[in-house]
Amino acid sequence: VFIEDVRARMDERWPLQAHVHDLVKAPLPRQYDAVFTLSVIEHLKYEDQYTFLANLRDSITEKGIVILGTASIGAQLGDSAPSKVGYVNGKTGPELKVLLERYFDRVFLFSMSDDVVHSGFSPVAQYLFVICTGAR
Repeated sequence: VFIEDVRARMDERWPLQAHVHDLVKAPLPRQYDAVFTLSVIEHLKYEDQYTFLANLRDSITEKGIVILGTASIGAQLGDSAPSKVGYVNGKTGPELKVLLERYFDRVFLFSMSDDVVHSGFSPVAQYLFVICTGAR
């Protein structure tokens, strides 16, 4: 639905390509210098996260980076039941960092509280950002 929305609002002054690809099934068709995924991993089944991350890693060039963002599990604890629907794979900052270190040599964890991104105390963060380099 989001891809169709982008295509419907496309402006020839700002051309771009929009595609659908399932990273649980396969890496991207070609490698990129940078790939980002925001608010995806928390919606994946726990058992699918490993294939997703391996395929994400395999979708970047040797010197490529991955930027991954996810709602913090701490932020989700106070959400109402309807708000939690679909959030099946929440992580704390340290859990996310350890998981990503299985796929990347360097993993930099950042927290976001309100509208400020920082390298501070992740348990109180609302959102987590991770920058990963050096595919393993």
